[in-house]
Amino acid sequence: MSQYITVLIPRALHGKSRQETSLAPRPNDLNGAVLGFLNNSKHHVDTVFQVLERRITDTYYVKGTSHASKVTLSQPAPAEALQKLGREATVVINGIAD
Repeated sequence: MSQYITVLIPRALHGKSRQETSLAPRPNDLNGAVLGFLNNSKHHVDTVFQVLERRITDTYYVKGTSHASKVTLSQPAPAEALQKLGREATVVINGIAD
């Protein structure tokens, strides 16, 4: 058995030079937050997001929500969708379902 594991980090470079990034700061809680949802256009993701949104808003005082969608699962999110979520949301949930 190997003493090492290989960690793969998929990144879409799209012709741009590679740059290192860090994770966005995480809020301590979701009170007062605007929830962002990035729909990847896979079957049933809307249902999963509805349940998540209901559970989160039942637990926290959430100011609002913002929704954006990818055209298709296999393509990156459009820049406009990412900019919209970046402007409007405190946190973004990106998910897949089936």
